[in-house]
Amino acid sequence: MSQNIENIRNVAIIAHVDHGKTTLVDQLLRQSGIFRSNQEIQERVMDSGDIERERGITILSKNTAVNYGDTKINIIDTPGHADFGGEVERVLKMVDGVVLVVDAFEGPMPQTKFVLRKALELNHPVVVCVNKVDRPEARPDEVVDEVLELFMELDANEDQLDSPFVFASARGGYASEDANAREGDMKPLFEAIINHIPAPKGDVNAPAQALISTIDYSEYLGRIGIGKIENGVLRVNDEVVVLNMHNAETQKKVRITKLYEFQGLQRVEVKEASVGNIVALSGIENIMIPLCLVRFGLTNTQSLSIYGIYSGMALPMIFFPTVLSNSIAVMLLPSISRAKEEGRNYYIRHSITVGFFLCMFLGFLCSFFFYFFSPLIGQKIFANEVAGIYIRTLSWLCPFLFLGTTMNSILNGLGNVKDTFFNSMTGALIRLAFIFFGIPLYGFRAFLLGVLCSQVVSAFMAYLRLLSITCKKNA
Repeated sequence: MSQNIENIRNVAIIAHVDHGKTTLVDQLLRQSGIFRSNQEIQERVMDSGDIERERGITILSKNTAVNYGDTKINIIDTPGHADFGGEVERVLKMVDGVVLVVDAFEGPMPQTKFVLRKALELNHPVVVCVNKVDRPEARPDEVVDEVLELFMELDANEDQLDSPFVFASARGGYASEDANAREGDMKPLFEAIINHIPAPKGDVNAPAQALISTIDYSEYLGRIGIGKIENGVLRVNDEVVVLNMHNAETQKKVRITKLYEFQGLQRVEVKEASVGNIVALSGIENIMIPLCLVRFGLTNTQSLSIYGIYSGMALPMIFFPTVLSNSIAVMLLPSISRAKEEGRNYYIRHSITVGFFLCMFLGFLCSFFFYFFSPLIGQKIFANEVAGIYIRTLSWLCPFLFLGTTMNSILNGLGNVKDTFFNSMTGALIRLAFIFFGIPLYGFRAFLLGVLCSQVVSAFMAYLRLLSITCKKNA
């Protein structure tokens, strides 16, 4: 029997670009107690991508969650730029209502109309947040009338026309039902979400159902599906059937290997999640590896054991030194962006050359360490000889992990985000090819070879792309 899950709210923050929704999410996170009192927090923490930070816009939707009293509020920060409207359409299917953020001076803009229409088409309740009321030129009363006119133009129903209005300054950290208030906290907005956004509905005793609306990617986890549990309970190691919404006859049985809920900016690994929650599931790469090992001739238990040693022991050990390359990448990004703006091509070429040799030197240093000490690491740290074997095989990843991270950071600094995306997708396709065609014939060693090949190819693709860019600029 379907019932309301009263301790959960799922809400999307929608707005026109630069109306302050990401800053608003920052304040909700800060005032919910997610961060420590002495923790240093950068502005717009939800814009994690390099290009998002550089240009001040949200490109991909981001999931977070806060607790307000006894209620967990799952929040999705959506893109505001018209070019990324498709991303908004998908994530709106995960939520039960929206917070529409409108600039107190600019009022409703074209993208405001687009995202609001999509929300109204799904019959979502709306909480309107008139933001930036502390601007000298703010005109909140007129903006309220303009928003109501927009609701009527989009054929909103009576309940949607009665949507509550909250007046806020995300930068100032306060919200109020009074447009003239200039102090306070975000409690009125939290209360509006709790009181006007309905709790998700579903049957906890029904068979598990989840709608995957977005796909994320992690170098460590592979492809990650993010979606809302519509019914039942999802548990790690449960077998589920994946359906293609465009072709119901296409079905595939898979096993859930990783399950995460959102808490603040973190994905928290859980053993089970129930109806109403927004969760992340590990990607198809991780799901298919044990299944392809079974096709190779191993039992389910043997397959899961082998994959567990790889993902839980060998790979984290290999990824541990990448803090070095991550540090190099973080230092290079802003300086490369400035060099591009100032036309200092020599500095860019010099950074590429130094980065290449430094990454290869540090990478091979780590490779030799892991190669010669892998048996000792396997025995002393993991008490598992197989882990040592995998670490030795994966040791040659290090120089190419370092190189790929650094070269892709330089590409991002130059604004070539499409190239970094293409490099990542090429690497993922190579690994998938080894999973589907290599593992059934040659076992898990084929996958290890695929991981190495994919990293080598994607790293040198980034390096060669940078060389071609700098050569063009010199021509």
